[in-house]
Parts: sequence; structure tokens; C-alpha cells
Amino acid sequence: LDEADLEEAVPSDQPEEAATPEASAAQGRPEASPAPATPPAVAEPPPALPMPRPAAPSTHSASQARPPLDPQCPLRLERLGALFQSSPDFVEESGCQNQGAVAVEGFGGGVSLPGRVVVACPVAEATALWLRKVVQTEALETFGTPVVGLSNVNGYSCRMSSGGYISEHGFANAIDIGTFHFEDGRRVNIEGGWRSDGTAMGDLTADWFARINEGACDYFQLVLNPNSDAAHQDHFHFDLGPWKSCD
Repeated sequence: LDEADLEEAVPSDQPEEAATPEASAAQGRPEASPAPATPPAVAEPPPALPMPRPAAPSTHSASQARPPLDPQCPLRLERLGALFQSSPDFVEESGCQNQGAVAVEGFGGGVSLPGRVVVACPVAEATALWLRKVVQTEALETFGTPVVGLSNVNGYSCRMSSGGYISEHGFANAIDIGTFHFEDGRRVNIEGGWRSDGTAMGDLTADWFARINEGACDYFQLVLNPNSDAAHQDHFHFDLGPWKSCD
């Protein structure tokens, strides 16, 4: 074989050259379109969490009138024989607050409490006067024995009343009283004694509660009792708020 024959017989080690577009067109084959590039996947950020909203005071509470301060009140309360200490002033986010309040252990005249009740000083003074001038007078006349203690008593408590207003308790401007203890060991409470049970003692107790309730109207702005609503079935509510009403 000559050199030309060997070139035809031996396959070439070189790969065939790729056909050009012009060549493909010449041979009648359609030109292949290049595949579009797939963009890399991008992770979406997680949805933003809503920011927590701080508790806001009621629009009513923000505009409520605060009880006026009386710097001479503690001196008058001391002269009535009350046992008390000043309570620290504070204002909560809700608008509830203690301003010029006192922590009372006894209202004078021998009337004690099982613990302390925090009320505005004018409320403590009004309570002490009511006990001295109304409750004790009526107790001696009706039962022949004085009142020496109170229980189920509440003062400051941050709570709302109907309509979105802060209760007078939220200003320490109110007091609740449920039970009266007498020197001879007897005790009567609003829940069981406001309405007579038909006995002689029941009649006396119901009449006594009615009279001391009426007398409270001379010392407090608002007087509530079991005749007022279901929320006051077991106690008197007295306060020095802006509304005058005596049930």
C-alpha cells in the first residue's frame, strides 16, 4: 500500500469538526436554539412578624378627673384617732394610681381592721366620720353594743367600670365594707343581713343596715348596696367620685 492508501484505511484520531450553522442550513437541518439559562433559586425571606402593640389606656381613663389632693387631711385623720401610714404614690400605665393615699389599720373610735386597706385620705376621713357619727350611734341604739371591727374591706384596686372608665377603686377613691363586728362577739354582714330573714334579729339587722346606708349619703358621693345591682350583693360601696347618687 502506498502512503495515500494508508491515510484512507487508518481512521483519524482527531474528532470531527462540529458543523457550523451555515453548514447545517446547507444540509437542510434546522438550527437548534440554545436552551435558556435557568437562574439560581433565591430563598424568599420569611414574612415579617407583626410588632406587639403596647397596652394603651382607655380614651375615657386618659381624660378622667383625678381626685384632688388635700395636704391637711392626714392631720385631721390623726385627730380622729385613726391608725394609718402614708402609702407610696404611683401611676400605672392604665391610668390607675395612688396619689396621697394612706394605708389604714384602724378608723379610730375602737374600730379596727384585720389588715391594712389603702384608700385616699379623704375616703379614710369620711369613713371614720361615718363610723363615729352614724354607725356607732345606730349600733348602740339597735343592738346595745358598739362596733369594734370591720372585715371584707377593700380599697385600692386597678379595675375598670362600665363604659371604659377607671373605677374609683383605681384611684384609691373608694372603699367596700361587707361585715361589722360588735363588742359582744356578734357580727352581721351585708350578704346575709341586708334583707330580713323574718326573725326579730333579722328585722333589727335589716333596719340597722338601712339607717347606716342612709347616713352614709351625708359623707360620700356614691353609695351602693344590694339594691343597686348584682355586683354589690355582699358589701357597701362608698366613694368620693364626681357622681352623686345614693341607693
